Amino acid sequence: MQQPPLRYRTLIAVLSPVLILVVLWQAWQVRSRRFALQRLGLSYPQSSASSLWIHCASVGEVQAALPLINHLRLDTRFSPLVVSTATPTGADTVLRQDWHDVEHVFLPVDLQSAVRRAFERIQPRALVLMETEIWPNLIHAAKQRHVSVTVVNARLSARTLNAPHWLMPVYHQAFNALDAVLAKSAEDAANFVLMGAAADRTTTIGNLKFAAIAQAGEYLENPITRAFWLAASTHEDEELQLCTALQSNASAHEHLLVIAPRHPKRSEKIQQQLHTLGIKLAVRSKGEPVDEHTQVYLADTLGEMSLWLQHARAVFMGGSLVPIGGHNLLEPAAAGLAIVSGSHLHNFREEADLLLPSGALQQAETAAEVITYITQLMADTEHAVKLGEQGRQAVLSQANVLERYVEALLPLVAKQ
Repeated sequence: MQQPPLRYRTLIAVLSPVLILVVLWQAWQVRSRRFALQRLGLSYPQSSASSLWIHCASVGEVQAALPLINHLRLDTRFSPLVVSTATPTGADTVLRQDWHDVEHVFLPVDLQSAVRRAFERIQPRALVLMETEIWPNLIHAAKQRHVSVTVVNARLSARTLNAPHWLMPVYHQAFNALDAVLAKSAEDAANFVLMGAAADRTTTIGNLKFAAIAQAGEYLENPITRAFWLAASTHEDEELQLCTALQSNASAHEHLLVIAPRHPKRSEKIQQQLHTLGIKLAVRSKGEPVDEHTQVYLADTLGEMSLWLQHARAVFMGGSLVPIGGHNLLEPAAAGLAIVSGSHLHNFREEADLLLPSGALQQAETAAEVITYITQLMADTEHAVKLGEQGRQAVLSQANVLERYVEALLPLVAKQ
């Protein structure tokens, strides 16, 4: 493979002082010397054997990759494993797994010198990139050393597809150098080919998120004795819209609403808004109990979404009444819940397309429509359970995606 185009190398060289300062600033913010050194290509552990290097940009990519990594680390054909992230939060997600047989490192910024030093220490036999992590100098360094490069759960954002004209040759060369593209959808596979990936090395496998979501979690005791519906991962203005509509719908008053905002730090503002509406509110962080008069329970705590999903009768998924793009629909579907969302689901179109035909997902244009749908589901438990089960089966139908990825990776990255 030739070096990345001169325009890219020139741009990176010009920006290198800025990149270094950004790395140092980020390292100072999280108080991590290792982050600073490794992002600059320094202080990597010396690998004693040919490693399989898996790169996940941040938390989302790590979570999607967890089932795959867990499988590969237990198969001697793929070990030893090195997992890199570009962010401290991604690193925290890896380290929380307590994998004693997996080395975590930070990805070097895409400077030739930093990338070269990382390869000299890690000495990978193969490089696996999760989803969208296409770095020209990283790929060039791999190909120089005859290291295969595979993109897993491959997808391309609209931003990449609509990149400036001058950047397209850079992408084309990098994409064409990929040994394999294992795409999460046929559309993503076609987009990779459009951007330069070889058609005969591009395959549609499926979305790894389905493998992660199909794994059952532990049972968590329900702290609420009343039946409730859940508004999950709500954003600014969604709580106000929902509760305004709730107050206007007399038939909805008997059903308890649990709100689990995407960012619990917004709790005070949400409380102020709901008190203005005259909502009878209880707040979890304050230890306030739910009684027969409570209309809304504000679950303003971190790490409890699984609890609420286990015990809700139905769920509204936030980020969809406002133009955020929605949130993960697979988790409530796997929990067997009937789901209602707003119309803004552009970040989870594939998941929506899976669930809509089964009836497990209903889309509403307004908060009033959300309340109407939810009220119907709460009034007809049997119908809600039926829809939820149809959604669960739709998710489970995709659960063998992990096996398909492992089979595809065997000839590409396993020890020969």
